[in-house]
Amino acid sequence: MDDTKMKICLIGKYPPERGGISTHLRILKRGLEERGHEVTVVTYAGNSKEKNVISVPIPKYPFARGLSFTFSSIPLILKKHIDTEKFDLIHSHYLVPPGIVGGLSSKVLRVPSIVTAHGSDVYILSKSKAGRSMVRLSFELNDVAIGVSSNLVREMFKLGARNVKLIRHGVPKPEISDKRPREDLGIEGFTLSFVGNLVPQKGIKYLLEAIESTDGVNLMILGDGPEKRRILTKWRDLIGERVFILRDYLPGDVIDDSDALVLPSISESFGLVLLEAMSLSKPVLASKVGGIPEIVIDGVNGILFRPRDVHSIRKAINTLKMDENLRKRMGREGEKIWRSKYTPEEMLNNVLEVYLGLIEG
Repeated sequence: MDDTKMKICLIGKYPPERGGISTHLRILKRGLEERGHEVTVVTYAGNSKEKNVISVPIPKYPFARGLSFTFSSIPLILKKHIDTEKFDLIHSHYLVPPGIVGGLSSKVLRVPSIVTAHGSDVYILSKSKAGRSMVRLSFELNDVAIGVSSNLVREMFKLGARNVKLIRHGVPKPEISDKRPREDLGIEGFTLSFVGNLVPQKGIKYLLEAIESTDGVNLMILGDGPEKRRILTKWRDLIGERVFILRDYLPGDVIDDSDALVLPSISESFGLVLLEAMSLSKPVLASKVGGIPEIVIDGVNGILFRPRDVHSIRKAINTLKMDENLRKRMGREGEKIWRSKYTPEEMLNNVLEVYLGLIEG
């Protein structure tokens, strides 16, 4: 890999914001810094204490958030470039508004710009006429667009993207502490884990309907979001008995202490949490949507089920529940797949190749 050192501006969600984008951005920032590059992150409001992470204050209302971030962050990026950083390139994560912010800023600064689509920006946002126009504008403003799965790349081309690169995510093994949630809560028997945002597109309600009608299966949930209230209300009889909503545990603690991880998404471009589970030698159960079938090879490192299909979810759960040897074999295979294709090092090499191609080309 070329030893050119760059000054890079990353734009998008960043911890303490939750979700796959913020996780990916932190992995990318730290990996680039470890290789000697200077990285500045411009993100949504938060209280990150990390060096060179700039939070832009924005209102809570969704529509106002996008407009506010766009108009507030562009002057900030321009000032940062002029005063100190002299960015070599801008890399935005999510098409709207980060991709538009990065693209517009790059035109003023005359530096290359890249935008990575992460899934819902293509699968959901583009469904409306206004959203589709903004997505296409983001493609036009940026020199290169990156998709994180083959399925996503195909959809990006359909929406008018031209220079598109496929770069799959890479994740390190998640941190694990000495906490054991099953022991702490007295959970016995076959136990699944769900780690992620509790939003409708994650399909958590279909998973809970399957759990409700399947004997001898527990579920540990680590996450927050608008669906949490529905869970506490509709499935209140299961809470504390077979369904446990956790706090104050690391994702790695919850995944490692479960028999398998489940991701019942309705829409999903990739699914970073699947890779985290695979790195810990855990089998995975997941919906056959988006880019998930590129990660989960049905019958090898996990089991795929039809989205929104409670019967299909229940069948997959029971298959793993009844066969411990199958769980162990799938866990071993998943770890091999993660190690060969989805490490941070592999992802960083591919991203840097795109960066250098733009700067030197």
